[in-house]
Amino acid sequence: VSFKKHTENCCICITCKTPYLRPFHYNHQRSNKHINSLLKKIKKNVEVMEVCCKNALKIFKICGSDINMKAFFNKKVNIICDLLESELIEKKNLKFRFEIRALYFKISEEELEEKYFFSNYSQLCKSDFISSIVEMHFDDVIEKLESFILSSSGWSLYSILCMFVHVVKMKPLRGSSYIALPKR
Repeated sequence: VSFKKHTENCCICITCKTPYLRPFHYNHQRSNKHINSLLKKIKKNVEVMEVCCKNALKIFKICGSDINMKAFFNKKVNIICDLLESELIEKKNLKFRFEIRALYFKISEEELEEKYFFSNYSQLCKSDFISSIVEMHFDDVIEKLESFILSSSGWSLYSILCMFVHVVKMKPLRGSSYIALPKR
């Protein structure tokens, strides 16, 4: 009976042809195998995944590893700003956030594990402030990384694996000059 249930709940991903259990659909979409099957190289160390209808959502993967978060950021800041500026020209208004994938080591159990850290989404309407907003978001992610280490979890940073930049097309509300008022 459990084998039949297992096959009823089993699905095969159309994108990467990997079988997975139906309750773990989200976990499968976050897996490296699924993500890597969608990525297309656009520059050296930069790949893009066009996720949603008509490029409304793009995810850029910025490759490269480092053991120091600040050094990683300093190497990648110009690439990130260029990507956001070109997306801003294309989309006019956008929201973006960072995702850092890092490898952590737990000394007590001699175990390596991949962890994810996200910044909050931020709106971007003008290219004037891109570098300062990018720095602010990166500081937010660094703070989350450091608080994870300091929370007496026993994990220590082993290596930064890569960074994802999630870019979403945004349509801000527009005002109009006519407001219908109730009749007296």
